[in-house]
Amino acid sequence: MFFPPLRVTPRFAGVGIAEMADLAMLPDSHGYWFEEEVWDMSDGPESMKPCSKVWRFNKVCDPLWRLVTKELILARMCPPQ
Repeated sequence: MFFPPLRVTPRFAGVGIAEMADLAMLPDSHGYWFEEEVWDMSDGPESMKPCSKVWRFNKVCDPLWRLVTKELILARMCPPQ
């Protein structure tokens, strides 16, 4: 069976990761955006474990699964509303 490609608008498109997850970043750190394929927050808050500061989404081959992965992780990082 052939399935046509899905046209998906990411829920978090254009969102800054640190702002959305309410992370206290260092003043001189660069902004991290949802669209980036690697979220390298090495200069991020000390409260994060070093192993949790780099997220490599470029290792997920399928673009739709990469999007799902990024949305799930960011949603889990967000504080409850």
